[in-house]
Amino acid sequence: MCILCSLIRFLIALSLLSDQTNGSLSRTFVTDGDSKESDTFRHLLNQESIIRMSLTNTVQTLTSNFQSLMKDMLTSKESTGSRISQLEAEVEHLKTENQRLDSELQRTKAKEGNLSSLIASIQGSLTNVSSLVSVSSTSTSWNSGTLDSFVITNEGNGYNPRNKFTAPTTGLSFS
Repeated sequence: MCILCSLIRFLIALSLLSDQTNGSLSRTFVTDGDSKESDTFRHLLNQESIIRMSLTNTVQTLTSNFQSLMKDMLTSKESTGSRISQLEAEVEHLKTENQRLDSELQRTKAKEGNLSSLIASIQGSLTNVSSLVSVSSTSTSWNSGTLDSFVITNEGNGYNPRNKFTAPTTGLSFS
């Protein structure tokens, strides 16, 4: 077949597909063999149209999803930036608090050292004095007769049989 005949068949098939009102006039020029070719061509054009519509819908869906993701990313970026700023401020506050607590710890350690020295000096100057004495009498009355004392313990020599109990330094006495 010649190129001109193929072109005419193509235009006829195209007019049949695109303009149904002229279809009856154009069909008078189409033969039976050409009818099968135009049906195949029409079928291919329909498939192409279906594929284009599907691709168009897919592209529109992807574009919409992309725009939605971009909005979400911008929102996330803003909220993340805000959260990062909050966390940075909190870190600075914690650093300041940590420095304050560290200096307070140093002062407390210094006071502890002073108190330890004071306790050690007090303990060095303390003298333990204690005594345990038992008294017995040969008479039936405490007002008359002789009292005999039995010294059980006399740590620090605080007990004197003549003066009773004498502490060598001032302090607390428990009787």
